[in-house]
Amino acid sequence: MPEPKDGYAGHFSDIPKLTETFSVLADEDIWKILRYLYSRINLPVSLSLIAAHTNLKPEKAEQLMDRLCRINAACCTPIATENGEMKTYTYYNETMMIPLLCFAKEIRDKNVIHWGVWFDRNIPLF
Repeated sequence: MPEPKDGYAGHFSDIPKLTETFSVLADEDIWKILRYLYSRINLPVSLSLIAAHTNLKPEKAEQLMDRLCRINAACCTPIATENGEMKTYTYYNETMMIPLLCFAKEIRDKNVIHWGVWFDRNIPLF
């Protein structure tokens, strides 16, 4: 992972947005949705299908999907049907989400093996 020329501090300066991302991922119902979405190929899926496979009410599933979209973990695409417009969702940016989840598990399990970087630091990170 290349270190930015100006250091990491600027990348982590928007604490409210970072906090929102981690608070979304801290929700157990979000994990139900992520496990379901990642168990499928990345085709658009309806809220009713998400709700059915996660045992969530459709209103709750929509609220949670909107939260995932705000942190760029999912993407909403409205489609037209004979019954009107319907929201569909796909997971987004799994190339970043899966490593993040792996890192979180390794940190939690105290099994960090320096996947991302190995260095001898002689200046502060921030």
